[in-house]
Amino acid sequence: MDLQKLCKVRQDVEAQAKEDLSFEIDRLSSQIDLESKDRDDSLNKIDQKLSAEITRMDDLISIETKVRVETQSTLERLIDDMERNLTRDVQAETNQREETQASFMNLLDSTCSRIERTIQIH
Repeated sequence: MDLQKLCKVRQDVEAQAKEDLSFEIDRLSSQIDLESKDRDDSLNKIDQKLSAEITRMDDLISIETKVRVETQSTLERLIDDMERNLTRDVQAETNQREETQASFMNLLDSTCSRIERTIQIH
């Protein structure tokens, strides 16, 4: 009879051990599932933040590119305007100088002619 009690105790212990083991496996499995879900949620949040940041950076790059192109175009127009103005100013000064030289030459010719006439008269 002691053997039967011993077998019964052993069976009860085994049954309890199986039950405890099954409970622990279920608990660990649930914990692993919860941690996996938390990790997936965290990764999704990181992915969303990165996507939003990439989109923001793309927008900033587009704006910077547009501003750079507009600025370059404006500078090119300003340089072209300055070149035209300088060319016009240089041409106007050249024309004025040539007119002044022509006036001086006419005056010089006129003065020389008068001097020659005066010398010839005397």
